Amino acid sequence: MDDRTSISQESNEQQTSPTPIGSPPQLNQPSQPQKNINMKLAVAGLLISIIAIGIFYILLFTNATKSDNTTVITPPVTPAVTPTITQSSYTIPDVNKLTTPKWKTYRHERYAFEFKFPPKVFANDFPESDGTWFGLLPYSSEEQPETEEDLGGGLIVMIQNKSYIDELFDPSALDLQKSAISDYRDEKIEIDRKQGRIISGYIEESNTKVHQRNMYIPIEDKYIYIDYIEKVISKEEFDQILATFKFSTQQPTPVN
Repeated sequence: MDDRTSISQESNEQQTSPTPIGSPPQLNQPSQPQKNINMKLAVAGLLISIIAIGIFYILLFTNATKSDNTTVITPPVTPAVTPTITQSSYTIPDVNKLTTPKWKTYRHERYAFEFKFPPKVFANDFPESDGTWFGLLPYSSEEQPETEEDLGGGLIVMIQNKSYIDELFDPSALDLQKSAISDYRDEKIEIDRKQGRIISGYIEESNTKVHQRNMYIPIEDKYIYIDYIEKVISKEEFDQILATFKFSTQQPTPVN
């Protein structure tokens, strides 16, 4: 082998010698055109991001402006429906058509109301029960009537509290009256512009209709309770008594 061949082999060996262990890898440096492309892509991405953010804030501001200028229509609140009272009204005669010139006048001083009643009966007050019994005889503690019939003319007017009225007009109590009274009626009644309630009907006694009435009228914190059964006072006279009811504007007299 000659000297030229030997030099050529040494040169090839030097060119193909492996990279020493521990030396950093040799990175290929990008060319100048490739650098320009990467720069343009970065700038384009930045511009797209800026435009997207701008569009987002424009839409957000537009929606907020619409919300401020939009009138919100709230549906009207439907009030609770009060059931219609179908209860009929009790009819009393027109006071202007009454002819009661000789009738007496009863006045309740404490609760400031009055009415007229036939002269054939007497108004007997019982202060302990705050009531008045209308009977055939005047009542006094010294002169007791011989019989209950002498005392009772079939009409009682009393001042009662709410618990008494609630118990008397309880549905179960009214059911008992329905079974005992014919032509049973539960009606509204208006006395001198005050609204009350009346239970009316009749029972049969010796083939005769005996009319009955139970009613109340609210006054202040109490109730006027009227209990009527047809004895001395006729049904027509009872209706006339109701027609003459009047309430004063003065306040109830305080209890001492």
